[in-house]
Amino acid sequence: MSAKKAKTEQTTATKPEETKPEAPAKPEPPKAAEASKPVEVKEVSKEPTKQQKIADGFIALLKEKRPTITNAQAKQEGSKIIITFGDGGLVEVGKGSGLSAPRVKSYPKATPEVLIFADEMLAKQIARELKKQAAAQPKPGAAEAAPARA
Repeated sequence: MSAKKAKTEQTTATKPEETKPEAPAKPEPPKAAEASKPVEVKEVSKEPTKQQKIADGFIALLKEKRPTITNAQAKQEGSKIIITFGDGGLVEVGKGSGLSAPRVKSYPKATPEVLIFADEMLAKQIARELKKQAAAQPKPGAAEAAPARA
């Protein structure tokens, strides 16, 4: 019997003990040292976009070709960069880096070399429109001088 008893002791010793499932462990609150750690922020390189490079190049060309213009300013409005200069000169750099002068009705080509004169083109356009309006208005003395036909 002692062999049988030894055998049962061996089997009970090698059997895994049955354990009751434990309740899930509650998460520990963060320690004060961990909470005060600064969060690592990845630095984003602020390399200028193609649109910004075009705008900067246009302003540099404007200053080079027309040194009398000193009030050139560029500002972001939505997806466009608006460059203002001179007396009413306005050039837009679009999202696809294209240049345009929206106030000028017609211009030969939208190249930077032409658009640096957008303020002069606008002044000529306004002068033409004023001349057309003045020609379209009847002169006050002309209506009275013409005899009325019966």
